[in-house]
Amino acid sequence: MNDAGNIVSWSYNDNMVETATYANGYLQKTELSSLILYYTWDNGNMKTVTGTSEFVLLPDLSPQTYSFTSTYEYGTTPNKPSSIELVSLPLADNFPRGWYGKSSRYLPSKSTRTIMDELVHVETYRYETDEDGYVTKIFVRKNDAEEELLKVIQYDF
Repeated sequence: MNDAGNIVSWSYNDNMVETATYANGYLQKTELSSLILYYTWDNGNMKTVTGTSEFVLLPDLSPQTYSFTSTYEYGTTPNKPSSIELVSLPLADNFPRGWYGKSSRYLPSKSTRTIMDELVHVETYRYETDEDGYVTKIFVRKNDAEEELLKVIQYDF
């Protein structure tokens, strides 16, 4: 961990090491084996995650490069600190958690993921909050499907 308490390096199964770099407390890059993710921020909110990874489908084939870009839009639902880190729920892929530097000021209202410059996956989010502004329900709409309840959250304050 660095002096700010953010993860800069950790290992998986004693053989894979992930590293993270920051600027002004905001996550800028994570690297794990051949997967590299770059993060951009605007006005306290994460705007994009761009990733590349190299993999081999079969031992006798050359490595292939997989790339994607995720972009995020925000509404007005604050990302309030609580005993649960909302972005660690299955919301937007690769969304940094609080222990990866500063979190976004607001919760995402939409994520768009483009894979290999071809496949586009869009998710829109809606939140219900309690009287104190803590999120109690998260709804998601994937591409053009019907909105569905993603998560119900109960707090033990």
